[in-house]
Amino acid sequence: MNDQQLLRYGRHILLNEIGIEGQQRLLDARVLIIGLDQYLNLPTWQGWQELLQRVTLAVATREPFEPEPPEALRSHPHRMVHLPMAPQAVSSTEVRERLALGESPESLAPELIPVSVARYIANHQLYASGAPL
Repeated sequence: MNDQQLLRYGRHILLNEIGIEGQQRLLDARVLIIGLDQYLNLPTWQGWQELLQRVTLAVATREPFEPEPPEALRSHPHRMVHLPMAPQAVSSTEVRERLALGESPESLAPELIPVSVARYIANHQLYASGAPL
């Protein structure tokens, strides 16, 4: 799986890649880096219970404290490491939400994302209407 596929299809193909053709490639690392927002939403992912058995989650947060798992994850043993990060002005959740509301990638630059990132999103139709998030 290349970076473009992961950006475009993300969680929808990740489990298939880990479970089938990409198993050896991806399981060698065995770490999935996600943000706190996706950690909290993990129970909405297709196949999340199996994913928890196969990888260590590295949860990046802007907070200095270790994140609390949501209720649904508490009953499913899983490996999680905390990746505290310096606060950033950009929020990927806000970018996705604003694009879902119909804003163009260019309208988010330079306030929320760099112009080069806005161009990349537009050129590759990332987060386009109907595209999986």
